[in-house]
Amino acid sequence: METQAASVLNAIARAGPGGGSNGGVESHEPSLLSASEAESDSNAFASWLCSCDRVVLVVGRIGIVQTLAGGTAYRRALGIHPRVYLVVDGLDPGSPATSLLAGLLRESLALCGVPAAALDKVPSPIVSLDDLCCSDTRAVDDQTRVALDELASATPVDDTSQRGLLAGVLGAALAAAEAGGAAVFAPTLNSATGGASAARPSPRLLAFLEHCDGGNPEDLSPLSRRIQRSFEDGDLSTVDASVGAIKQRVLWWFGSREIWRSVLMRVSETADALVEDAILDRSFEEADLGMAHAAGRLSESVQSTASEFADALDALCQAAPQRTYGASTQHCQSTLMSARKALQALALQKESVDPAVLARHVWAARMRLSESDVLGGVPSYIRWSLAQFWAIHGAALAGPAACAIYLGVPLPYVAAGGVGLAALAFGWLARRWALLRTRLCQHVDAQGAALREDLLAAHKSALQARLDGPIRSRVGDAAGLLRPALRGPSRPRAAPGAEETLAAWKARLASAAQ
Repeated sequence: METQAASVLNAIARAGPGGGSNGGVESHEPSLLSASEAESDSNAFASWLCSCDRVVLVVGRIGIVQTLAGGTAYRRALGIHPRVYLVVDGLDPGSPATSLLAGLLRESLALCGVPAAALDKVPSPIVSLDDLCCSDTRAVDDQTRVALDELASATPVDDTSQRGLLAGVLGAALAAAEAGGAAVFAPTLNSATGGASAARPSPRLLAFLEHCDGGNPEDLSPLSRRIQRSFEDGDLSTVDASVGAIKQRVLWWFGSREIWRSVLMRVSETADALVEDAILDRSFEEADLGMAHAAGRLSESVQSTASEFADALDALCQAAPQRTYGASTQHCQSTLMSARKALQALALQKESVDPAVLARHVWAARMRLSESDVLGGVPSYIRWSLAQFWAIHGAALAGPAACAIYLGVPLPYVAAGGVGLAALAFGWLARRWALLRTRLCQHVDAQGAALREDLLAAHKSALQARLDGPIRSRVGDAAGLLRPALRGPSRPRAAPGAEETLAAWKARLASAAQ
């Protein structure tokens, strides 16, 4: 296997990118990538693949082809590569097994929705070592390239095509290599595509377009969800800090015995000191400052995202549009340039997000807190508590006196009863203050929880209105060109009953591989 694979590499190196002779262009040594490296690092594999002019997959046995479900990363990478060959070592292209395997591969294309007219133009993707190592490799290259061009023109670019099928074979080869099989990748370098890896699209742009393609418009994009989680874990914690500060002041106020002054002074002054100084003074101050910072970061996120996507579109404009997007060069350049300029204009907008878009909810929460019935009822609660306190004290004075005068109870017993009732009055009043403190803390917690929900909803709404919506509208015209380039061929939904047909196909493929 190693000798025959080496002959493949040497033949490709001698032929160069153009065929049997390099036409005056300096030939390049083959660039090899091990199967284990390609399997463990899909980004490195995609970068390596974009630098290749053509890829030859040499496998040691036909049995590894029975698993055609390759990973999406490989399909996406091979979706932009026009020339990929599968070489099965020891397989005679003229044997009945080869014909059966080629027929099964065509059936898989038909199950994926490729029209029969297009299938008639697709040559067998299985070639022998002799065919690949022949002196006239230009004919093989041209035949495959023309067939792929006809297939791309006859089917939508997002349908499963020859390249998608070979990508699945590549995934199967990697799986076989892990089990001890042989998988050798033997491309030839192309200086004209050396910068293709630098023009790879942004993963964030890919995720955004995938969300626009199949996601719910009311849901956040993956990028916005990450920003929302960062807001929830970071800036939103200032609401909890503000609530904690208010509760700390309330606890300190009750612990400092300020409330007991209401026994000797006017109730209104005590209630004002509790409400104004302990609760409303600088209430939600940290949350107000945190929301101002969050709005600024949200505006920066909009600008940086628009700038990043504009740079990604600019890199795609520098790539080979006709091969990458399946459309005319002029149309691709015009559409992508328009989207790029629109994103650049969005990135240059100052304060694309209102600085007070989140702080307004903090101000509203402060207003609701000041106008709440719980705080408004503090004076009446204190008055009623003091009325009960003085009523118990009156009973402590009148009861023992009546017992001594009318019932003849001895004075020591009368005095002890009066002191006990007076102590009961103070204990009852302390309990009333504790209940008031607990009620105020619970009310502040409820106001903080409501503010958190309002801020989460407001931040999500701002992301949809200022980030997802504007960017979606600006890349909408170019989405039809970008999705095939970024996602590669996608497998459409199978027709009813296709699962049974596919299972039968796999069974026949397994029997052919034995």
